[in-house]
Amino acid sequence: MLDSPARADDRFRQLVELSPDAIFIGRDGLIEYANPAALQLVGAPTPDLVVGRSPLAFVAESSRPHVEFLIAEVLSGRPVTGVEEQLVRPDGSVVDVEMTGIRFTDDQGEGVQVIVRDISERRRIQASLHESEERLRLAFAGSREGVWDWTLETGAVVYSSHWAAMLGYDDRELEPHVRTWERLLHPDDRWR
Repeated sequence: MLDSPARADDRFRQLVELSPDAIFIGRDGLIEYANPAALQLVGAPTPDLVVGRSPLAFVAESSRPHVEFLIAEVLSGRPVTGVEEQLVRPDGSVVDVEMTGIRFTDDQGEGVQVIVRDISERRRIQASLHESEERLRLAFAGSREGVWDWTLETGAVVYSSHWAAMLGYDDRELEPHVRTWERLLHPDDRWR
């Protein structure tokens, strides 16, 4: 059985209201609607602090020219997906976000829907991983040890440049597979 239009509208509104991602609807360059997740993302306790304002009011100064370009893209009918930018909350804190935007037409005319996801934690983890990888790289470089990493399931191997040099090779000469190690192994050492 099909829902009545009013019931379907209620169900869709509930889905938008409960979305964990921020959803903004804009018309004529102003925010017309922001779901609860959007209010939380920008640090606004009530909708009146967001609705009726330009979306650029919540964008970091350094991101504004790019966001203006993206808005023009969406208004021209080209969807924007997976764009990473920064928002600024009223308290001055900055939030790393990923945005997706699309133009739509309804009985009120044309509008823009933007879905925004907080990626601050992802960025923090990526930065931490990068730091850890850099420390490991520096430790190996300083140790002057030949290191290689073998993926048992596939046989793929990553050989350090120093490992290749210790054996008299340029690392580009070695196939990144365990077969290389097996081929270079001295015959007297195979039994061990």
